[in-house]
Amino acid sequence: MRLPGALPASEEVLGLFSHILSTVTTLTALINHRKNLNMKLYLHLLIASMLLSLPACEQKSNVNRPNGVRDAIGSRPYEGMRDAAEDAGDAVKEAGRDIKDAVNGS
Repeated sequence: MRLPGALPASEEVLGLFSHILSTVTTLTALINHRKNLNMKLYLHLLIASMLLSLPACEQKSNVNRPNGVRDAIGSRPYEGMRDAAEDAGDAVKEAGRDIKDAVNGS
């Protein structure tokens, strides 16, 4: 038995389905809009971090080092003393090896 003014069952289901479909479509559009905003935010953050890190990649200049060129070619004023110290260190290591060999009997 149908009440007066009531829709038939198939029309009720069709109307309800249409309402649900429009609601789902609206929610999907809202979700996609939010995803686009999030992607834009991530893109802007990525670009900002890249721009902030680029100055760190800048090549260091030799302006602040007065002996920069001399360091590169090995003609610093104390280079002779440094070479003598390295030679003395090598001589001590070799003497230590000789003593070790003599003690071990080889």
